[in-house]
Amino acid sequence: MPDPNEPPRSSTSLLKIVLTCVVVSLGIQVGWPAFEARSISYICGTNLVPDEVKKIFHCNNIDEDKRKYTIRRGNPNEITFFAEPLQTEPWFSTEENVIRDNQLAKLPEQALSGRPEPWTEAEAVAALQAAKKSREIGNYRRAEIIIQHAYALAPQHPDVLTEYGIFVETVRKNVLEAEGLYLKALNYNPSHSEALTRRAKTLPLVEEIDNKMLKEIERKRERFLKIPRSNPAMRRAMKENYFQHVYHTVALEGNTMSLYQTRSILESRMAISGKSIIEHNEILGMDAALRFLNQSLAHVGRLTIQNILAIHKRVLGFVDPIAAGVFRSTQVFVGSFSPVPAEYVQSEMEEFMSWLNDEETLSIDPVELAALAHYKL
Repeated sequence: MPDPNEPPRSSTSLLKIVLTCVVVSLGIQVGWPAFEARSISYICGTNLVPDEVKKIFHCNNIDEDKRKYTIRRGNPNEITFFAEPLQTEPWFSTEENVIRDNQLAKLPEQALSGRPEPWTEAEAVAALQAAKKSREIGNYRRAEIIIQHAYALAPQHPDVLTEYGIFVETVRKNVLEAEGLYLKALNYNPSHSEALTRRAKTLPLVEEIDNKMLKEIERKRERFLKIPRSNPAMRRAMKENYFQHVYHTVALEGNTMSLYQTRSILESRMAISGKSIIEHNEILGMDAALRFLNQSLAHVGRLTIQNILAIHKRVLGFVDPIAAGVFRSTQVFVGSFSPVPAEYVQSEMEEFMSWLNDEETLSIDPVELAALAHYKL
């Protein structure tokens, strides 16, 4: 039991003990690594210490790291292990060769224009010859690998496209894909004799396949139209197809709404948590355009530019009301593709509408007409 007559201990003594512990701890944590580094540096840098002892301290690895991370500062001989976060000073190699920005090689014009380099095209032609030889001797596996390599090197080379088409036609037995490759080759070289000969052979086969497919679609369409609109299954299927059409259309433009979320917006008009206003407006705009199309333009024989602008106004009206329903006034870009300048948009649309309303065009099968119209656009 403490003596009541004994004076209380001063809190100053406890504070001194705490400060002493802190100072000693900091001294050990800060001073010891510096002392260790200097000691190792002295051991590795002096000739008085045997090599066996230097190996214990890994002096060879330290010297290698120093050469790797050497930076020239105010003192050329200064060595540091800390790289600048913003590289404002030139780096030096062990030979003290400066790497400067003005010494970097410029990109060739072919890389900017999309054309293959001369040596790349030469490699593609060499691969083409090897693929052709392998195909002729029956080594189809090797021929496929080589021709795909040639196509990757020069995807616009008519000879490569033609040989690839021959392989697809004769080995894979895919006439549709082969005809597309021949057509692509003729787009780059309309007088390519081999592509002309091959396409003259495959085009009738492709047209026959297309006609069979169109007849099958027409047969299914007739069966579909015989189903009464009052049929519950029919109404449910049409409603589901409508939701899927809206969902896939906006998804092509980068909308991240799921099919369930798209259905929820169209049915309840309630916002989806965590989704942007623009994505909501894209769905609402597509819904408005389809309703206008089904209710106002479904039985119109000829379309006009005003009809197209009215659809555009509803598609884009919720997202960008100012640009909706009018022709664009600025240049736009789609990846590496540059559409026509703004001043030619209206004249191009007038030409397109003239083709679309032509009697010969209207006689084309609707499915084929839709594909051709999409291709022209």
